[in-house]
Amino acid sequence: MSGRERGTAAHELGHQWWYSIVGNDQYREPWLDESAASYADALVSGGFGYCRDLRSLPRRSGLRLDASMRYWIPRPDSYDRVVYGFGACTFRRLERQIGAAAMTRFLRRLVSEHRHGVMTDQDFARTLIQPAPPGFDARAFLREARAAF
Repeated sequence: MSGRERGTAAHELGHQWWYSIVGNDQYREPWLDESAASYADALVSGGFGYCRDLRSLPRRSGLRLDASMRYWIPRPDSYDRVVYGFGACTFRRLERQIGAAAMTRFLRRLVSEHRHGVMTDQDFARTLIQPAPPGFDARAFLREARAAF
């Protein structure tokens, strides 16, 4: 199995957690499962190299990671770049800022608090903010992440 095939399998397996076990409203907040599943994909395939390319894009296009499908349906190319790409890079940036162990605790907490339920963007933020790791400004991180481009 190639690295890309492993990544695709990891992405789809990621949906077993981030949509199946921890549900979300895929129309209103598609980033919650697609970005997390893309993060799992990139962890397995080693595919975070595109994060460098995304950082070089203009930041004033008005595209938002947390936009609903109503916004994204007429923008499928931007949807892929922002929700799948930028979203996975946002998870990776979070991991680098708080450390791998804290990231694991954060993801486990999301699962334990929202298992067999529906997680919202506000639930995600609340879980990240309280308790935030020492020295990490969770609110600033969330503001920057939501204003994707």
